[in-house]
Amino acid sequence: DIILGNRTCRVLAVTADPHTIFPRTRKGEVGLQQGWELARLIRQAVEEDNDSPEKRALIAVVDVPSQAYGYLEEYHGIFLSCAASVNAYAMARHAGHPVITVIVGNAISGAFLAHGLQGSHMIALDDETITVHAMSKKSAARITKRSIEDMDKAADSVAAIAYDIHSFNCLGAVNTLLKFPDHDHPSEDDVRVMKEKIAEGIRESEANGNTLDYRLKTPNAPKYRALSIQVRRQMAEAWREK
Repeated sequence: DIILGNRTCRVLAVTADPHTIFPRTRKGEVGLQQGWELARLIRQAVEEDNDSPEKRALIAVVDVPSQAYGYLEEYHGIFLSCAASVNAYAMARHAGHPVITVIVGNAISGAFLAHGLQGSHMIALDDETITVHAMSKKSAARITKRSIEDMDKAADSVAAIAYDIHSFNCLGAVNTLLKFPDHDHPSEDDVRVMKEKIAEGIRESEANGNTLDYRLKTPNAPKYRALSIQVRRQMAEAWREK
């Protein structure tokens, strides 16, 4: 837990652990332990702030290469572990906690679903090393029966299958892209700007009720999510008629 400005925040991150007993999570993947521990820490904050008029913000710092792929993970229910984390983040939002996602590295596959995608405000570094996608490039190529080279070519015209942060930004989920001179060695000014943007994100999230519908209102949404907006409007109209 940290104090950001005059606000208490809980920072959550999944980090590499070379000494873990689960070998598939040694490079920072989200596995059994990670999913359950995220859920525990989030629910703990919700319970502790239950009677507080101001709920602490949850800051999800994201650099996750994927979920853990392994026999132990599948046998012991990694799907339950990751789902517990998603559920906890969603529960926290509904309980009044702003969830601020800060993407500083990889945001891949089930790991990003479990840690970060429930953010009610999203910030990302504007860097060519940032990758965001529903599955790894190698897995996507195997599933679609294409070469990785073919996947890269297709990504030039279809943002949804691209891996770079600018393509993901087109989908409407990112509120702010931050470009610094050296992302691996931030200056004091860089840190100050990041803190200001997180504080701004907390205010905007709360003003929007900590919901996820902001993704249809960001500057890129009208262009790149026009059909999503149209479908939702027509569905809402159809339900009102009933």
